[in-house]
Amino acid sequence: LSNDKDLLQLVQPDVNILNAKNERLDGEYVFQSYGIKPEQMADYLTLVGDASDNIKGVKGIGPKSAQKCLTIFGNLDTIITEGPTSSLLSNGIRNKLKAADPDQLLLAKRLVALDTNVPIPDHLASFIEHDETAMMPEPPWDDILDFADRNTLFAFKQRVLRERALYSSG
Repeated sequence: LSNDKDLLQLVQPDVNILNAKNERLDGEYVFQSYGIKPEQMADYLTLVGDASDNIKGVKGIGPKSAQKCLTIFGNLDTIITEGPTSSLLSNGIRNKLKAADPDQLLLAKRLVALDTNVPIPDHLASFIEHDETAMMPEPPWDDILDFADRNTLFAFKQRVLRERALYSSG
């Protein structure tokens, strides 16, 4: 449940993102919006950069060039090794890839890629096998607010407080 495009890398046949407009974002959405598969999103963001996460990207590589590289090569590792010399790319894209520091790109990808092997706490397990027609269990508000306090996430805390008030009144 987010508007953060980083989370699109989590989309799978049984995993969708619900945005603030209550729209379900699935693999088709990712492909129509970015021209890539959800599992390529971390590579895409590494190439184009992501200002919100302070990822610089490859200078001069925008969405269309990143999409083209990922369509041809499939992933960042192959782009790094084959892209700078590939006749499948224009001279401009090849030169931009040659100028990029591979170590910085790999570091950026590690920062952008989400860890999907995080254990799920018991109190959240009910969200995993959830019947969409049933009422969602009440979120653990106190735990969320404690997390916000510990991490000095003031704006997030205010949003959680507003959501809690809406949840309680609805």
